[in-house]
Amino acid sequence: MRTEKQYLTNEYVGWLKDSPYFLVVNYRGLAVGHFNELRKRLAKVRAQVHVVENSAFRFVAIRGCGCIKPATCQPTIY
Repeated sequence: MRTEKQYLTNEYVGWLKDSPYFLVVNYRGLAVGHFNELRKRLAKVRAQVHVVENSAFRFVAIRGCGCIKPATCQPTIY
């Protein structure tokens, strides 16, 4: 694994292990202003939103910490 990918996966593992829960959402079509508003609202309740690389997060969530099952990693169908 490339050094950059290893850094990302380590960061993702840290986020997942430090969180009691997490949500995975598809934010396609969300305007930058709306996304920034979401960040502000979440910050008020001490929550965070992160945009992550799909393949690296999938690897970490399934193999790295076993947080989710592979069947839940299917792409969204529109």
